[in-house]
Amino acid sequence: MSNQPELTAIAGLVAGKLGYRNVSFCGKGSFKETFRAEDARGNPLALKLVDRTKISVERTDREIEALKRCDSPRIAKVFAKQTFTAPDKRIFDVVVEEFFDGGSLEESLRDRRVSQQEVIDLVVGLLLAVRDLQPHRLVHRDIKPANIMFRKGKPDPVLVDFGIVRDLSQTSLTATWWPRGPGTPFFASPEQLNNEKALIDWRSDQFSIGVIASLLLSERHPYQTDPANPNAAVHAVSERRGPAPDFQQRMKDLGLPSIIKMVQPWPVQRFAEPDHVLNLLKK
Repeated sequence: MSNQPELTAIAGLVAGKLGYRNVSFCGKGSFKETFRAEDARGNPLALKLVDRTKISVERTDREIEALKRCDSPRIAKVFAKQTFTAPDKRIFDVVVEEFFDGGSLEESLRDRRVSQQEVIDLVVGLLLAVRDLQPHRLVHRDIKPANIMFRKGKPDPVLVDFGIVRDLSQTSLTATWWPRGPGTPFFASPEQLNNEKALIDWRSDQFSIGVIASLLLSERHPYQTDPANPNAAVHAVSERRGPAPDFQQRMKDLGLPSIIKMVQPWPVQRFAEPDHVLNLLKK
């Protein structure tokens, strides 16, 4: 198994080949490691190493194509992709993307709590990002705090890490017999958890955004009934038990019943179009 110093050394070799410098480790995901680097002018870049033993080249190619097709300020920009063979003969796909010096939502939540208006603004920004994906028939499928970034000094969220993006115009890369589809279970919709591919569309991302809103507004998953056992919420989602009564009352008290609708167990019960919920939240 690769370790961070070893991969940092490989990232340094890649950076030298591409003419970059000042490489430093940023973070680790399920399939890739991210490094900060600078080009010859000192501009920061995100250098991502994707280990082909962990994810198929088809998924990486689909991620790159999705990012290239979405010319949106709310979607991470990709600049280049190359293949690199390490000294030990391992093959990495190298993806060069925009670097976000404002950090992630996950990082910002460690330092402070956010106001209700900030949560509404965040949800609006994420829904706008998802709306930008719609014309391209793309579903992110892994919207969570770690995959929501910010540009320095700007409040608008940007979606990153399209490693398991679903292109509805292409054949699914997920095996039909898998008991669970790809995604982070705590933020995933019922149709993802149950690998019901025919039900997946933008409303799956809507569900994930609703979960994030719930965590920020009520400090718990919308399906969580036991304060001491948040992970049980994942099982409740997969069984489509519906949002917890305490959560629903909390959202009503805040004047945000739209958040309840966003996390309904069946896609048909959620908002049919992004503009429907955006119009309610912007009032």
